Amino acid sequence: MNLVAYLSFEGKCEEATRFYCEVLGGTGYNIDIYKNAPIECPEEYKEKVLHGEFVFNGNKIFFSDAFPGQKVVFGDSVSLTLEMFDDETLVRVYEQLSEGGKIIMPLQDTFWGAKFGSFADKYGIVWSLNFQKS
Repeated sequence: MNLVAYLSFEGKCEEATRFYCEVLGGTGYNIDIYKNAPIECPEEYKEKVLHGEFVFNGNKIFFSDAFPGQKVVFGDSVSLTLEMFDDETLVRVYEQLSEGGKIIMPLQDTFWGAKFGSFADKYGIVWSLNFQKS
């Protein structure tokens, strides 16, 4: 069994996921758009993402633009956590993903022996990055 994160956006899905794919080194980037599905949608929504996915380091993320008229509510009940393998990658990914977002906890050494930071990115997705040093 695998757990896959599914991210929803209001019209900025393709932009956001291309950004994530680039920062995280994703492969297999694939999208389907609304006009290719057997469902009715407004003309301005036909080029929006109905479903997409990419893989990075053995992890998979699904994503889409919410159905027309559906409101996406960002909150703090769920966040994506990346367990990093080295300090250099941690710093790079933290700096790139957090740019233009809101810092929740600056990247810092912690009492649990890790370097950790969290933020809401410029698209509203909450991320936590952790590098366990020992």
